[in-house]
Amino acid sequence: MKRATWLMALILLSLGLIPAGAGAQIVCEEPNLFVLFFDEEASIINLHNVGPGEVYNGYLYLLNPDPGCLRGFELEIIIPDQTSIFEITFPGDAVNFGTGGNFIVGFGDAHLSTDNRILLCTISLMNMSTTGEVQDFYMSPSTPASIEGHMAYLDCSMMIVATDPISLDYALPVARVNGSVDLDYCGELSLDGITVQISSQGDDDNLAGTSTWATDGYDPPFDLNDPEPDPVVFFAHPEWDSPNGGNFRHDIMGAFDPYAEMRTWSLTINSIFPQGYTPPYMVEVDFLPSFAGDENIYLTLVDHTTGEITLLEEPYLHIFPIYQSESRIFDLVIGYDTIYPLITALDVGLDVFCNGLADLGNHAATAEWATDGYDEDIDIPEPGPPPSNYLTASFTQEDWPFGPRFRTMVHGDFPTDLEIKTWPLRVETDQIGMVELNFTPDFDEAADIPLAPSGPNNLGYLGLLRPEWDLPLGDKIFRDLVAPDGEPVAWNAEIVVAEPGSVTLQWTRLNWPDDLDLRIYLPNANRVVLQSMRSQNSLRLPAPTGRLVVQFRTPHMSGISDIPASAYQLGIHPNPFNPQTTISFELIEEGEAEVRVYSVRGEMVSVLQSDATGLGRHEVIWTGRDRAGREVPSGSYFARLYVDGKAVGPVAKMSLIR
Repeated sequence: MKRATWLMALILLSLGLIPAGAGAQIVCEEPNLFVLFFDEEASIINLHNVGPGEVYNGYLYLLNPDPGCLRGFELEIIIPDQTSIFEITFPGDAVNFGTGGNFIVGFGDAHLSTDNRILLCTISLMNMSTTGEVQDFYMSPSTPASIEGHMAYLDCSMMIVATDPISLDYALPVARVNGSVDLDYCGELSLDGITVQISSQGDDDNLAGTSTWATDGYDPPFDLNDPEPDPVVFFAHPEWDSPNGGNFRHDIMGAFDPYAEMRTWSLTINSIFPQGYTPPYMVEVDFLPSFAGDENIYLTLVDHTTGEITLLEEPYLHIFPIYQSESRIFDLVIGYDTIYPLITALDVGLDVFCNGLADLGNHAATAEWATDGYDEDIDIPEPGPPPSNYLTASFTQEDWPFGPRFRTMVHGDFPTDLEIKTWPLRVETDQIGMVELNFTPDFDEAADIPLAPSGPNNLGYLGLLRPEWDLPLGDKIFRDLVAPDGEPVAWNAEIVVAEPGSVTLQWTRLNWPDDLDLRIYLPNANRVVLQSMRSQNSLRLPAPTGRLVVQFRTPHMSGISDIPASAYQLGIHPNPFNPQTTISFELIEEGEAEVRVYSVRGEMVSVLQSDATGLGRHEVIWTGRDRAGREVPSGSYFARLYVDGKAVGPVAKMSLIR
């Protein structure tokens, strides 16, 4: 045990974070001991500040039963003169018990050891002293005794087992009330492992930890219930058989080596959105780990709502936004290593907002080990929306298990420069107002990867145009980064809408350099429609033909030629095909044309020369052979038109089936 861990345990005790007595457990190594506790958690043999006439309970236990199954017991409890017994309760079908403190008890049913102890009976006691004097309880053999001079119990094989009091001496008390000097038998169990104190929104008495005396299940001395009816922070364990409910403020597990293993606690945080506050409201959660500063012990937080994985370091503070009152579950992971997200390739996060409602943590992604179909434990389903006041976003697949909605949909990895994949997206709400979709693609910042949200029949999209780049997937891209080298800069964007009408452009200048300003220019009309994008945040433009090219450029540029709104289209028929297919295209300018065929790995398979040089429609035939005349295998291939050695138009996909 490192010194920092011991110091933390002492500090937590001094702060009252681990209740004295209730948070400690009597630990004895000897088998078959009778003991009288003053609390149900089987941990207190010293009781203080019991006033005149006050009623309290004693709980008779058998510790370390060997074997751990009991059918009856014999003993006598010697009650102090200042104490009165007015009720004795035995669990189960107890028979043949004596009066007063003399117990000779048989049980029809077997009583099994739980956490290395068996509860024998509950004794209701009343303090008859008016002076607060010390009251000691003793044990002795019953009268008559099955084993002379010994207390005993009957195990489930009907063997009589000799037992001892916890004091190991009949002349010594086994429990004490209002004593100035506490009894100290066997020692007390403390939190001798790692601990993490957790605080949020005024709820501070929460503890995740380990002890050599605890198990990973329910340990009454350690796993303390949360007394609040609606706690802010708690560990939920409805599966534990606790008489006080399934919410716990302390969750103590068995000891483990954090330098070689990892252990997980499930933590729930109920956050209340303040009235009159403008979203988002930032929730703070503080963590105080006993192993702070220790090398190779990490504290990692996994948000079940968003899928976010956070490695907590100094100052061990986690902040997350909420848009309404909500309950959120986290995994608290402690161990020798950090954990990593499931998604290791492309990942596009999606958050949706409307009228103060939010649906966070949706992910469209790819992974090497995923397929484009349903993958258990990778594609995460999402329940349907509630009857009212809802806003949900989900990726949809009608024929997948667990319903059509998925919070996370992971496809197989694919070459982004040669192939396009689609994630069907559904947004559902009963709200009236603007719905905001916030996409956060986790792409390499240096990569230009297309991201084109669209609806049925291409309801609408905006893409930056780069026809001069040799991109097999076409000239429209999602991100276009340039170096700030002072040269004239221009970006051409193509806007496509379903029908003729108008479009509204909106932008933010938060990250613009101080010396940057841009104009908006319409190449087709050859006119500047906005002299300074710094002067306003939006612009409404007509789109009479349903398609519009807009150029954003630095003010000192001039004579920029128009870039076509759409490139050359390829037609493939039949598709799929066997043994050959016809690839048709139309030239809108004169030039030498050829069609290049690529594999899914980006390898050029064949070059189909065309004698066409003039305007109009032309055709080439591909017979499913490579440049050496060999037949290629069945599969997907991509065709791209080149004019005068320069790629033009989008890529066309075709399937060869042999």
